[in-house]
Amino acid sequence: MFSATSGYALRLLVCLAHLPAGSCLPGHELARRTQVPENYLAKLLLALGKAGIVAATRGSGGGYRLQPGALEVPLVNIVETFDGTRVRPSCLLGREHPCSDEDPCPAHFAWRDVREAYLEFLETTKLADIAQYPLREFGSKAKSLGVLSETSEKAESS
Repeated sequence: MFSATSGYALRLLVCLAHLPAGSCLPGHELARRTQVPENYLAKLLLALGKAGIVAATRGSGGGYRLQPGALEVPLVNIVETFDGTRVRPSCLLGREHPCSDEDPCPAHFAWRDVREAYLEFLETTKLADIAQYPLREFGSKAKSLGVLSETSEKAESS
């Protein structure tokens, strides 16, 4: 329901959430682990930096890390950074004026519960909620995407 861009942003934020405290991950390594193209990654990180979610450190040993408090950010704030108000769909059929119970479009009543559940999920779920599980638990898809850390891969092969 949200854009691929928002999906990429959430993926890289989960990756950063698993870094040891005080450490940074270089952009090229973040791109490799998340399978987000480096030039696209730069745009995402710039927007997340402006939103106060990600910090960058220049120089040797530099890279990207989460800002303090980033784990408490609701997903809606992250998704809206990239999707704007589109994250809060009003009419499934795209009517110019919002539909309502009093003035419904043909899909209104079927769509309403889904829309409300989706918005509630984004508003009540924090980055910490989706980042609480180790990346290795994403399974074979994550491995094919390269988001597993080398430590996780060694542990799985044991």
